[in-house]
Amino acid sequence: MNKVIDNFLDKKSFQELQQTIMGKSFPWYYESVINSKHSTVDNTLYFVHIPYHHNANSSFYEIIKDMFWDKLKIKSLIRIKINCYPKTDKLHINEKHIDYDYKHKAAVFSLNTNDGGTHFPNNKVDSIENRIVLFDGNKPHSSSTCTNQKARFNINFNYF
Repeated sequence: MNKVIDNFLDKKSFQELQQTIMGKSFPWYYESVINSKHSTVDNTLYFVHIPYHHNANSSFYEIIKDMFWDKLKIKSLIRIKINCYPKTDKLHINEKHIDYDYKHKAAVFSLNTNDGGTHFPNNKVDSIENRIVLFDGNKPHSSSTCTNQKARFNINFNYF
């Protein structure tokens, strides 16, 4: 069961986070594969920044941790991944996937409003800025591009 929460962060915190991640000096890393079912010939690509994964963290980890840890009631963190899906001419829904093959919690936090979203077998959660969707990370879901903004920006969390 998915849970959607609008206005997840207070306005000031959200604006600071949005300006940092969507700003000109945020470090992005090119990925030619969106998930393991895609190959480079699919013309799929996106940019990522991973503030936390297996105890390795970037300088942005503490900022994100301070804003989300208590609100998500995180006991143990698996990964935080920030995504930038560039605009496409036609909306592209990526292949379904699970984040990890064991029971855990997942969340997708939207940094900007666009016509993309997070897709589940029975519904789509629209990308609305400062909206978070909470769900089981070992259940199938997929991401999408957007067509009405320069890019779709979000933060993925996997945790217990």
